[in-house]
This record gives sequence, structure tokens and C-alpha cells, in this order.
Amino acid sequence: MDYYDTFGDDFSDAESRAAPTGFSFSHTIAGFTPERVLAAVGITPATRGPSYYVLVDQTVSIIASEVLTSAKILNGMLQTVYAKDMANIEEYARFPRYMRTMALALSRPEHVGMHWSRGGRPQADIIDTSLLGDLGDLQRIQRMVNPGGTLRGWIGVYNAWRLGENQKYEEVVNARLDIMESEGIAPFWQLIEDGNGPYAYPNNGPMRTLLTFRSTYLQEMRAAYARCISAVRMLTASAPAAFQGLAADFLTYNGRTYYGFAWVSKSGKNIFSISGQSGIDSAGRTFGRGFILDDIGQVLKEWRGWLPR
Repeated sequence: MDYYDTFGDDFSDAESRAAPTGFSFSHTIAGFTPERVLAAVGITPATRGPSYYVLVDQTVSIIASEVLTSAKILNGMLQTVYAKDMANIEEYARFPRYMRTMALALSRPEHVGMHWSRGGRPQADIIDTSLLGDLGDLQRIQRMVNPGGTLRGWIGVYNAWRLGENQKYEEVVNARLDIMESEGIAPFWQLIEDGNGPYAYPNNGPMRTLLTFRSTYLQEMRAAYARCISAVRMLTASAPAAFQGLAADFLTYNGRTYYGFAWVSKSGKNIFSISGQSGIDSAGRTFGRGFILDDIGQVLKEWRGWLPR
């Protein structure tokens, strides 16, 4: 459907975009599309009529928000895994600034987002290796900071530094990392993934950091799917008597997403009532919990108790 392609224009907070190039992650959860999420909670065109398509749009927004949350979580987890794997590689363990350079590169917002894959499935973007650089960048930077150097000469420089005989290795590596950090790249990711073979010294074998992270990605996307089902179930639940006829809506506040109903009180206040938090007291008065909003939908304060007038 068209909204998968144009979604970013309508929901910029979700940072919807084209799929990243290079190494990327994806899932094939069959039910993870807006229409199937709705079907999972019993909502179809037959059960809701014309309002179904409004619910589809709302479900698109919910899915995008939850998947973006997962993308941020996964990006942070990947940074932690990289630090752990790099600590098991001699060169990076002896020179831990490499880990900072990797973390700075992965912290760039360009690595985190979401996109809709073919078939309408949402995918979390957590790394774009094309933005991290490649072997060509490593060679370019090395020529800039150590022109005329050879691998044999570099081995001697490294061993002399390790033995405390001179600081040339440290100076050259710091100069390399200065350039990488200024460009926001970490091209040595490929040497971590596949091993550095004949390219560098000391040698390290393949860590397969990204390959082995796939299981973590799939686990988090299954969790995102479950959150979407729960959120849509709340969004489409039968409204309490006091909220019959009100539009189902959702609100994000302090990093948490709430689902419920938006309405305007008799005195003109913009009110958001959280789904599942309402009831009727012994005197027959409706009570609940939610937020009072300003004219642009920002939270002014929280309310609990009887419905605001």
C-alpha cells in the first residue's frame, strides 16, 4: 500500500526511511503488518466498516513507534556487544580507544530508524555498514597518517610500542582514530566481522559480531510485535460508557506510549483518558486517569480521579 512508501512524511518521529545498504537485519514474522495485527485482535473491514481504514492508519503509527523503540534498544545492545567482542581482540584490547570510536560511529542518528520492507513488514534499522566505511577507507586513512609504511614495518612499530621502546604506534593510531571520529566512521568493523587476515597486525580471526546478533534482533522484533498487539487491543477495546463515541488515540509522554481516548471537557480542556484506567464509583460517578493537554497536544499535567470538567 502507498502509505508504506510515504510514511516518513506523515510520521517523522518514526524516522521511516529506505532500507539501509550493506549488512542489514530483517525478520519474516508473517503477522507483523498493520492489517494482520488488526486481524489478530478481531478487527476486519467486516467488523468495523469504514472506520476500519482509520484504524489501519492508527495501527501504522503504533507499529512505527514501537519498531523505532526497538531500533534504539537494539542499537544500544549492539554497541555493548561490539565492546565485548573488541575486548577479545589483542589490538583493540591494548588500545581501547577503538571501542570509543566504534560507539561514537554507531551513535549517529543515521544508524537508527525503521522502514517498511516488501510485503508491508516493519523492519528496525540499527546499523548501516555502508556509513561505517570499508577497507578502502582504512587504506586511505593509513596512507594519510603513515605514508610509505609497509605491513612489515608496521609489525615492527607495534612490537616496539608493546615493549615500551617508542610511541610511534600510539601516535599513528590516535591520528587514524582522530580522522575516523571526525568523519563519523569505524571502517574496522569489517576486520572484526571477517578477521583481518593479511590486512593488519596483530592478526585476529572473525568475530561474526553482526551475524551472531541476528538472533537478538529477531527476539526484540518478536517483542515489538507483542507490544503492537497489546497496544492495538487497548486502542480498539470497547470504550467505557463515558467514552462511547470518542476517538481512540494514543499519546507518548516521558518515553512511554499510552492508549486511550481524546476528548474536550465542558470547560474546554483537552483531555486524554488512558484506556483501562476508568471505572464507576459507588455513587455512579465515572473516574479515570489521564492527562490534560495544551492546544498542540503537549502534556500540561496528569490527572487521576473524577473526569475533568
